[in-house]
Amino acid sequence: MFNEVDPKKSLPEIEHDQIKHWNVNKIFEKSVLQNQKNPKFVFFDGPPFANGLPHYGHILALSLKDAVTRYWTMQGKYVPRTNGWDCHGLPVEYEIEKQLELSGHKDILEMGIEVFNDKCKESVFKYTNEWEQLFERLGRWFDSNQTYATLENRYMESIWWVFKQIWDKDLVYKGYRVMQVCPRCETSLSNFEVSQGYKDVTDLSAIAKFPLTDQEDTYILAWTTTPWTLPGNQALAIGPDVEYVKVKHNDEFLILAKDLLEKTFPDQEFELVQELTSDDLAGLRYTPLFDYYKNTADKNFVVLKADFVTTEDGTGIVHIAGGFGEDDYNLCRENNLEPIQHVKLDGHFKSEVTDYADKFFKGQDQNICNALKEKGLLFKSENYRHSYPHCWRDDTPLMNYCLDAWFIKVSDIKEKLIANNQKINWQPHHIKDGRFGKWLENVKDWNISRNRFWGCPIPVWESDTEDHSECISSIHELRMRAKAGNTLLFVRHGFAEHNEKGVLNSNLNNVSNLVDKGKAQAQTLAKKLKEAGKKIDLIISSPFPRTIQTAEIINEKFGVEIKVSDTIREHDCGTLEGQSFETQTEQFLSAEDPYTHIPGETGESLEATEQRMIKFLDEVSAQYEGKTILVVTHGGPLSLIKRDLENTPINTDIIKNLAYIDHEEFYEFEVGNIPTNAGELDLHKPYIDHVKIPCPAAAAKGKKGTMHRVKEVFDCWFESGSMPYAQMHYPFENKTEFEQNFPADFIAEGLDQTR
Repeated sequence: MFNEVDPKKSLPEIEHDQIKHWNVNKIFEKSVLQNQKNPKFVFFDGPPFANGLPHYGHILALSLKDAVTRYWTMQGKYVPRTNGWDCHGLPVEYEIEKQLELSGHKDILEMGIEVFNDKCKESVFKYTNEWEQLFERLGRWFDSNQTYATLENRYMESIWWVFKQIWDKDLVYKGYRVMQVCPRCETSLSNFEVSQGYKDVTDLSAIAKFPLTDQEDTYILAWTTTPWTLPGNQALAIGPDVEYVKVKHNDEFLILAKDLLEKTFPDQEFELVQELTSDDLAGLRYTPLFDYYKNTADKNFVVLKADFVTTEDGTGIVHIAGGFGEDDYNLCRENNLEPIQHVKLDGHFKSEVTDYADKFFKGQDQNICNALKEKGLLFKSENYRHSYPHCWRDDTPLMNYCLDAWFIKVSDIKEKLIANNQKINWQPHHIKDGRFGKWLENVKDWNISRNRFWGCPIPVWESDTEDHSECISSIHELRMRAKAGNTLLFVRHGFAEHNEKGVLNSNLNNVSNLVDKGKAQAQTLAKKLKEAGKKIDLIISSPFPRTIQTAEIINEKFGVEIKVSDTIREHDCGTLEGQSFETQTEQFLSAEDPYTHIPGETGESLEATEQRMIKFLDEVSAQYEGKTILVVTHGGPLSLIKRDLENTPINTDIIKNLAYIDHEEFYEFEVGNIPTNAGELDLHKPYIDHVKIPCPAAAAKGKKGTMHRVKEVFDCWFESGSMPYAQMHYPFENKTEFEQNFPADFIAEGLDQTR
């Protein structure tokens, strides 16, 4: 029944033979196509970073994904498989910083964001061949011709759209939150990232003496494990139910918790002077340990009650630095104290902290304690061993830092998330109510912003004069809202020889000149433009004789430069050349998708023509500013760009009238400058940050105002999470396809990413 197996046959050789058989005979392609008309099995595959080599950890996940998708293919389901590439974020930036020997934000800014991001872009596909070789060697099937990358404009546009849906539901806010930040990277880290970098270290703790302003020789003792935060002290916190005492020690009066007397004075004598309650202490004012922020004494340097104070450690009195701790920050805000941040995001002391200016926060604990000792304000200090978080990428000690960031109100939809989790068939099953379920029960608002460079820019513009901000949802919206653009006057060429015959003409070699009727139409157009007071700076024409002839006749009235652009050429009708307009129209209308249908076998789809015309807008935006430009093109391309600029959905009327747009009308559009790089659309920094939008709130008051984009980019996890939409450029393309196949039937992720 079976052929005899050669026991000496090399297993790797057998596998290579099998791979060759699959490739030569296109077995994967056939396995997918044979089920194309059957129900679809939808698989979402998270994109890997292609700037790093694959490793053994990827093999199990890839094998599981392949096994499941093969199984459902064998069950008769239609299972197309694509692969994407994660291209943004700190993993990419950090590799470039190492490669170029840069040491953080300052070095990147000195180099220039444009240069740095270009280096990032060059690196992201460095190892795609190795990844694809691994896929092939494992027998992992996917369509290598249908890939996506998170750096693509189309992918980022869908991210913008996703964010705008959340924005419109009032689930986005900008606020301060204390988070762990990496000073070298100058950005916050997720809880998962923080958990990867804990190390046991020896640090210095201190008990400082805070002198009361209205009681001579009387000090409040407060304990801290972060002496470097003491120059930014704003308040002292006491427990509402904690019993306190005043004791005499070495001719000084010291206040601390009663329960911690013995621990604080283990071998020292003291005299109990008075027992105190929190009410006795609340509101007392003291002199700050350092003078750097003494000008804020009207509000700061006060004793406050706080529920988080205990008598487990220290003195039962907590030093509060509002810029460097969640409890500290919340207590300051509750008492209308503006948080002080005496250390910059890069971990170095600010210039006003003169004794430590530009010094890194870690390493200054001992120096600060020495300074307090010289002032007589240090009760004691001692070393202690504890676990401290470091950046898992570069080993930099993290800071608990109050950061201004963008958040999604995940807490507002907590119940929906918990309910949806119950609909998921988890494997292993215990994750549903275990690891993931418990994470949902304690879900916090999501910080989706990063103060970095190489990422999808957050599409929010803020006014420079008003309390007003707006979220932009698409490239089209940006183009129509942006300032400093150009006025484009689109016209169709005059009546030509092929128009008289009623046939298609998209081949430059088949010359179709203007007829007398067309010349008269061009003259009429020139007159209309003059009467409308249009001051044309430039004319751009399609390369076809009929458009150039039209441009020349109009230019007799204006006398400006005429340029030719192949980008605005006639719609390519392929093998339908010379046939009637109606033939092409019937082909489009009878196609399953008229917008993507290719006429005449080798022609150009309406989608491709429209994208070409949009590219023309980008080219003009990159070259000109503040100009009035006359654009002489053809009926089909003009209809399609008009549709795009007016944001009209594609419909049968547009398709029917492609060849019938008026020869004697001009169509005026204010088209704002959009971000371009070497003449091509590029939504990345720094190009996007050059785009400014007029402020409607200022205009409503009769004033002028400009909106500028916020500086942050998206957390790359937000980008990856947008994959179901963005890989299909939804909702700008594939709308029906997406909506019929969402959510997915199958997702596979590592246990560490179930959060």
